[in-house]
Amino acid sequence: MNLQFEDKRRFSSLGGGVVIPDGLISYFKFNNNLTDELGLFTPTNSGGVFVSGLENEAISFNNASLSFGSNILAGSSDFTVSYLFRLSGVSSMLNNWGGGATGGFLTRISSNKIQVILRLSSGTTSKTFNTFNSSNYNVWHHLTVTYEGSLVKCYLNGIKHTSDLSASGAMLGSNNYQLGKDHSGFKNGDYDLVGFWDKALTDAEVLNYATMELAGTPLI
Repeated sequence: MNLQFEDKRRFSSLGGGVVIPDGLISYFKFNNNLTDELGLFTPTNSGGVFVSGLENEAISFNNASLSFGSNILAGSSDFTVSYLFRLSGVSSMLNNWGGGATGGFLTRISSNKIQVILRLSSGTTSKTFNTFNSSNYNVWHHLTVTYEGSLVKCYLNGIKHTSDLSASGAMLGSNNYQLGKDHSGFKNGDYDLVGFWDKALTDAEVLNYATMELAGTPLI
């Protein structure tokens, strides 16, 4: 648990009576701005442009990238990342990967599968999850990845893959979390409603939040 966010979690709402989902530490709508709805982080945009999204606007990368910094999940032994994405081909997605020796987290489309790679204190581990082929391109999808204790779970459009990835140890790496780029270069795609959590969401929470966001309703 990340103690620097304790005060944020202690309150149940933001101004206007907006309820903060439990454990949410940063949330980005990309409605013509880079605002963190919880006010904790300011990402750095290197050429990303705003386009039409499911909710309002989204951010699009074409030889461009966005960095959330390296501390957004600092101190969180359990975590969740979730986001809407629309790709036109094989690509890395949210990651802080720096190749085999650096960086701790990578989500990508590889060989018609969603793949998650973690570099942990116990070693590097990876798993291919949901089938994702050319018929899935150019359409909005929702991806959630959770890590809790010894299990990594992957959910596509709110539905959990039938098997999990066994893992153990603290996640390593001090590289920036980013969209639109990985260690090998730029990775084009569109993204919206990006959330970072300092806990592993339950199956019911993931399904609920994914259903809302795919319908164009942000969590806050």
